Amino acid sequence: MTTTHTTGQVARAAGVSEKAVRLYAARGLLPVAQDPRTGRREFSDDALDRARAVGLLRGLALPLADVAAVLAADDRVAAFDAVWGERRERLRALTAAGERARAALAAAPLRDLPVRHRDVPERLTLDLELRAALPGLPAAIATGTGTLFDTLRRAGVALAGHPFVAYHDRATGSGTARVSVRVPVAGLVRPEAGARLSLDPAHREELVPLDDAQARDQAYLVRVHDHLSSGASRDGRPAAGDNREVYLPSFGTGAPGPVLEVVVPV
Repeated sequence: MTTTHTTGQVARAAGVSEKAVRLYAARGLLPVAQDPRTGRREFSDDALDRARAVGLLRGLALPLADVAAVLAADDRVAAFDAVWGERRERLRALTAAGERARAALAAAPLRDLPVRHRDVPERLTLDLELRAALPGLPAAIATGTGTLFDTLRRAGVALAGHPFVAYHDRATGSGTARVSVRVPVAGLVRPEAGARLSLDPAHREELVPLDDAQARDQAYLVRVHDHLSSGASRDGRPAAGDNREVYLPSFGTGAPGPVLEVVVPV
C-alpha cells in the first residue's frame, strides 16, 4: 500500500510551515495529489524527500527559482555548486564592503590633508590592463610597469611623465579589481604583451602626496582614496574619472618626502 502524507506531516519533516508547503506545491516544487473524497492534499514518499531538499535549500535563503533549477537539474550537485558559487562571491563582496564601512566609521575623520590641484595637458600613454586582488596588487603593478618600461626601451621611446595606475574597480581582499598601469610616452610606440596606446585628455586633478610610511600603510592609503572619492574636499562634487595613484621616482626607495600621489580627475 502506498504511504501518503498530510501537509502538516510534510511541513514537520522539512522544517517549514504548512503555508510554505502549500506555496511549494502551488509553484510545482512538490508533487501533490488530492483525495477525491475529502479534498485533502496528499503527498507521496518522494514528495516528502523532495520537501526536505527544498527546505534545506530555502534554509540557505536561495530564491524559489534557484531551488527549482537545482532540483530540476540532471546533476543537482553541479547545479547547486553553480548557484551557490555566485552567491558566495556576492557574500564575499558584501562582507568586504561591510568591513570597509565599519573601518571608516571607526576611524577618525581625515582632516588637514594637503589636498592640491594641478592642470594636466593632453598626453599619450601606453597602458596595460590587469586584474588582481588587494594582496597581489603591488606585485601585479610592479610587473606591469616593468613590462611597459621594457617595451619603451626596445622601441627607443622616452618616458614623458610619472607612471600611474587607474583603478576601474575597488580592490578588496576577496575579489579581483580591474586596474590599468599607464605610462606617459614621448612618441608613438608599437604596443606589446597586451598593452595599448591611449589618449589621456587634458584635465584638472585633485591630489594628496604621501610619504613612504603613509604609502606603505594600506589602511591609510584606502582612506585617502575614499576621502578624495567622496568629494569632501570639493563640496561633494563627484570626481570626473577613476582614482589614480602616481608613482614618483622616489617610490620604494625609502627616501624622505613624497613618494606617491593619490589623485582624482575633477
